[in-house]
Amino acid sequence: MNKDSFHKITNWIDHNRGQFLGAVVPAAIVLMLFGLFGCSRTKSLIDPTQTVDRQTFAVECLTQRQTLEERTINIQAELKKHNADIDTYNQLKQAGLDDLAEQDQLNQQILEIASGAVAQYASGGSVSIAPMIISALNLAGIGWGIGNKIDNTRKDKIIAEQKA
Repeated sequence: MNKDSFHKITNWIDHNRGQFLGAVVPAAIVLMLFGLFGCSRTKSLIDPTQTVDRQTFAVECLTQRQTLEERTINIQAELKKHNADIDTYNQLKQAGLDDLAEQDQLNQQILEIASGAVAQYASGGSVSIAPMIISALNLAGIGWGIGNKIDNTRKDKIIAEQKA
């Protein structure tokens, strides 16, 4: 632009100040407001050292939300598995305690039968054949119960293996 053209422009602005200011000032205000409010920026969710605009921040929010929802699903699945493991443990523990209680009861019965026969013999009395037969039958019944328990446990194991 030569010196003469610049002079023409400044003369026009000087003669038409109202029109010039009426057009330039609102445009400058709009540009300034757009610069202040239109270009809002905030810290990034993914990299807090960077600032991002509204659209990028919205995309980051959606991405992070999806990641959190996936983690929630995984945690819930792991919790269900953990609870199932606890249930299995409790069932096995109860079965073991029941088995121990049953064995203790059988041992007590055997001790009662044996102590009765020994006490009668130690007291100097003669041991009659009838109590001895009853004691033998009781011991045979207890032995049969123990054998039955062993057989049933073995059979249950075989059935469980076949189902698996």
